[in-house]
Amino acid sequence: MSCGMKSFRVLLMAGGFLLALQAQSQAADFITGVGLNFSTLTVKRPHDNGTVTSGVLHSDLEYAPGVVVEFGKSGTKGLGVSLQMSTSQIMLKLQAVELIPNDNSSKSYRSMNLGTQVQGTTHYAVVPVFYAWPTDWGTVVTGIFYGRGFLKLNGEVYLTENCSAVRVDSGWSDSSVNAKIRSTCEKVQLSSFQQTEASGVQLELRGSNWLISYKATGPKASDSAGGVYKTYQFLEQTLFLGYLF
Repeated sequence: MSCGMKSFRVLLMAGGFLLALQAQSQAADFITGVGLNFSTLTVKRPHDNGTVTSGVLHSDLEYAPGVVVEFGKSGTKGLGVSLQMSTSQIMLKLQAVELIPNDNSSKSYRSMNLGTQVQGTTHYAVVPVFYAWPTDWGTVVTGIFYGRGFLKLNGEVYLTENCSAVRVDSGWSDSSVNAKIRSTCEKVQLSSFQQTEASGVQLELRGSNWLISYKATGPKASDSAGGVYKTYQFLEQTLFLGYLF
C-alpha cells in the first residue's frame, strides 16, 4: 500500500473520530434487530511455482440477531461522518465449486457439503462517510466506511480451484464429484485471530425509531496454520431490520 493511501486513511480515521466525538452531544443510537445474512470466505494458497489454488465457503441465507452502536448519524442531513461499532458471528458449512466439463461445454457452479466448515466472529469499529436526505418514507442514507477490527476464524476448506477433481465427464453426479474432491483436492486448516482492516458500503432507510439497511463488509486476513500460508477474503452481506433506542 502506498504512503499516500496510508496517510489518507490515517487522516480519514482521525478526522472521522474527531467529528464523531464532537457529535456525541447528540444521543448515541443503540440499535438491536435481526439481519438476513449471506457470507462468503475465499481462501487462496500461493505455490512456489506461481500457481494459486483456492476454495470458497459460503453460508446459507440465515437470520441472526444483531447489535449496532452509532454516534453522530441521527438527525444529520447532507454530508456527515459517524462512528459505528458492530459484532457478528460466522458459520460457513457449504463450498461453492466450479465444475469444468471435459467436453468444453459451459462451466457450472455447485454448492456442496464437503464436510468442511469455518466458524468465528468479527468485531470492528468503522467511520462511515455518508450522505443523508429526507424523503416521505424516512431518511435515506448512503455511505462508505473504513476502520479496524478483529477477525477470528477456525476451520478447514478444500482448495478446489485448479484441482483435477473439478474436471467432469458427461453423466457426472454430485456424489461422485463430492467423493473425488475429498480424495484428490488439498484440505487446509484455518486458525486466525488478528486485527484487520474493515471496509465496505451501506445503504439505509431510517425513521424516528427504526431502520432498514443493507451493508457489505469485507475484511482480509492470512495465516500459516498447518505450515501452509494462505490469504483469505471474508465478505458479509446483511439486510438488517432494527429498532433504535
